[in-house]
Amino acid sequence: LAQLALKAGNTPLATNQLHDALRDAPQNPLPRWQAVELMRHQPSVENLVLEGLDDAELRLAYARGLARDSRTAEALPQFQRLAELQPQQPAHHYAVASLSLDLKRPSDALAAADRYLDRLPPEDGSARVAAQLLRAQALEQLSRVAEASLALDAAEAADDGSRQADIAYRRAALDLRAGRLPAARARIQALPARDDAGVERRLLLETQLLREAGDWRTAHA
Repeated sequence: LAQLALKAGNTPLATNQLHDALRDAPQNPLPRWQAVELMRHQPSVENLVLEGLDDAELRLAYARGLARDSRTAEALPQFQRLAELQPQQPAHHYAVASLSLDLKRPSDALAAADRYLDRLPPEDGSARVAAQLLRAQALEQLSRVAEASLALDAAEAADDGSRQADIAYRRAALDLRAGRLPAARARIQALPARDDAGVERRLLLETQLLREAGDWRTAHA
């Protein structure tokens, strides 16, 4: 009933149904899982989730829900705990690295990205590219520019071409950091664009770069 009420947008009814379900069957995990979805509309049900975090899968759903709702500072410790509980799960370390970057904690991000990379199979090229991109961004935030460039070299070596634009943008960010805005723009402009979507993405990347440079007038020209 709670799920039906939630789908119908009846938040008060869904909330009452969850509380009733847990009162009648305290060991039933389903209401707590439903509370993860409902908490974005009804914050009071978050307590139902918090009471069940001994379940690692529920903790993961909760962490993802927090990240989904842009509650980054709250999501990070949940993923850190998951990384402690399940250290061999690469995705937990990836999440810690990504969220740490968002919170401008590059040392934590770099350590988590290294743990993520260490747990990846050698043949998983796309994941290894993602790891090196995380490392490059963390190293850039730490002003370790030469090492960031090496991380991008490693990303490029593992890439099948699908992350070319992401790698180019991070290299352009290093150019920008060195005061070479024309070179940074040229790097983005040189990206191949095989269709209208490619042209649009290239323009968006250049606009983002100009915003980072503080050149708002050119960015919105």
